[in-house]
Amino acid sequence: MRHLTFRTATTFLLPLLLLFSLFILLRGHYLPGGGFVG
Repeated sequence: MRHLTFRTATTFLLPLLLLFSLFILLRGHYLPGGGFVG
């Protein structure tokens, strides 16, 4: 059961985290401070 929960959570969270990381990278790239955080 624990494996199924982890797999389901990963399926939903991974794309969201990737999009958020890309957002931070692009935002930092165009604003002062750089995009290293992404």
